[in-house]
Amino acid sequence: DKQRYKFTEYHKWKFEAQFFETVVGKLVFKGQAQFGFLGQYNSAVGQSAFERFKLGGDGMQGFDFLQGSELIAMRGYSNNSVVPVGANVNIAQSSGSPIFNKYVMELRYPVIASQQATAFLTAFAEGGNTWNKFSDFNPFNIRRSVGIGAKIFLPIFGLLGIDYGYGFDKIPGIPDANKGQFHFSIAQQLGGFN
Repeated sequence: DKQRYKFTEYHKWKFEAQFFETVVGKLVFKGQAQFGFLGQYNSAVGQSAFERFKLGGDGMQGFDFLQGSELIAMRGYSNNSVVPVGANVNIAQSSGSPIFNKYVMELRYPVIASQQATAFLTAFAEGGNTWNKFSDFNPFNIRRSVGIGAKIFLPIFGLLGIDYGYGFDKIPGIPDANKGQFHFSIAQQLGGFN
């Protein structure tokens, strides 16, 4: 088994699309879709235990340096709680998943618009999930959440935010993972998704 981890080999694909559209007056709609896939070159070696995706919570850490996992925020759920259906919860939370997708719909209303700071109120709906095998992947089988929040952009810090989200879907094996959650975020782009 040591040979398996002597040289880690994988290919990793990430896709993100987002758009903004004025609804009426200052009210803006944000739509976003994200997808991540970690593949293998050699099926005899199997899936890499590193560079996986962990979905749920505030995503504040952004990156798990021990395993190289990307922490993907999903408001309304506790950190790393969105695990594949039927997976061993403890293993899935600690190691992550090779496939994820996430959708965001957000309404933003600016309350401060100046060169020194921009602040806005938000209402959002999010959905996402993780999978261990591509054959199980279904982009419509998602865990859903809604909530409200406030964000402020300061040039020196980036985007700071506080959100309250509520997840609609229970996560088997993780009690209260979907109950009301407050999330604080500092969204400096450091190479991962926010």
